[in-house]
Amino acid sequence: MILVSAAQVLFAITAIMLAGFFVLRLIAAGAETGPLTERIGLWWLLGGGWISVMIAVLGTLLKGSTLIIGVLASVGVLAFAGRRRLENSSAGAERITKAELLLLAILTAEALVIGFFASRLALGWDALMTWEWKARLAFLNGGSLPAAYFSDTTYDWSLPRYPLQLSYINAWLYLCLGRVDQAWVRVIGPLHYLAAACIVAGACQRLGGSRLTGLCAAAALFFVPYIFSGTWGMFAGYADLPLGVLFLAAISRIPSLTTESGMAHARLLGILAALLPWMKREGQHFWLIVVLLALVQMWRAKVWRPLPWVAIPGIAMIAAFEGSMAALHALPYRNAVAVSISGLDEKVGRMGFVANRLLVELVDFDAWSLLWPGAIIAIIALLIRCRFAIATTFGGALFLGWTLLAAGYTFGFPSDLEAMISVTIDRIVLQFVPLAVLTMALAVPATLSKNEN
Repeated sequence: MILVSAAQVLFAITAIMLAGFFVLRLIAAGAETGPLTERIGLWWLLGGGWISVMIAVLGTLLKGSTLIIGVLASVGVLAFAGRRRLENSSAGAERITKAELLLLAILTAEALVIGFFASRLALGWDALMTWEWKARLAFLNGGSLPAAYFSDTTYDWSLPRYPLQLSYINAWLYLCLGRVDQAWVRVIGPLHYLAAACIVAGACQRLGGSRLTGLCAAAALFFVPYIFSGTWGMFAGYADLPLGVLFLAAISRIPSLTTESGMAHARLLGILAALLPWMKREGQHFWLIVVLLALVQMWRAKVWRPLPWVAIPGIAMIAAFEGSMAALHALPYRNAVAVSISGLDEKVGRMGFVANRLLVELVDFDAWSLLWPGAIIAIIALLIRCRFAIATTFGGALFLGWTLLAAGYTFGFPSDLEAMISVTIDRIVLQFVPLAVLTMALAVPATLSKNEN
């Protein structure tokens, strides 16, 4: 029985990876998209986005096994459409050194440890009550959520208006298993973590670092304490780490917008950014940060052709989701932050408190070790080395992200501010961890690590 279930889960994961492979092939159109490690991480992210969107669209007409066939048929359409567009990467031609082989062995050992613990740790409360519960209801309805669910006040506690990407990825596993099984759905968080490690390793090399440094950074991600021990970490089943991986993948494309293959990067950036609001409500803020930083990069180079590809997919995703929620008369999000400038003097007075709590969180050694001081030092080092595009993009992403985080706390909560910060600030900070790790890796001079080979 276990072997059969494992085969069914492997089938579901393979379908996601194939969908991502063909989406990337279509987007890249033969252009350089990065080393193989980075592309493997992108296959998971893009495939998860495609499968979840197809369930949302096709699930209105198809149910059960016919929905599975419909989703697989959509992957076949992707394969046919991209049959002559080959992914290209010259990164794999380099000889693998002994140090790199050792790091690959370490990464493999880390993956085995992750797999061991994933099968033994339960999902967190909100994961069960928000994302997994929706996946369960979707499965019982043939694969997608029933229209009546979104306006039924009985289910207000489950946040009907919340983005559905993670829930529908879970539902895809349930469809392929033929049953609801919380034990197997726990693989989703670790797979997003592994995607983060792959993207960190590959993006470091693509952006001018060495392959050795990238692999070191990917291995080092394992040692950020909160990812494993935190309430909202990798094993909890929350959407915060998946959102952070998408943010990492999108931000890392911005410095490449003005290269020879800039249009391919723009298309990929636009799709990755569009998946941010489909993953989590904060994703709309992350999408805005990505677009603003992309605009800065294009303005510096006086290159504007990529702009439509960067902005339009996200606008379409946000409009489609919000429009469908309005059409379904979805219940308002009961935990929404109602940002207001009324009582401005009082709220401005909160800024010091919020800034202090954020600072205390960032220097919490037990949760983050030296990650955040290291990221700030890395940005300074990049500026000293005149790597302005990377420093401004990665530093701007962290600064704008933390600023929006602080603004939400300052202007959004009338009375329970301290309680809300205590409950949520660590999981929101988690969303920036993969980006911080890549920032530190890029601060290491490529010549230094090559000399150490």
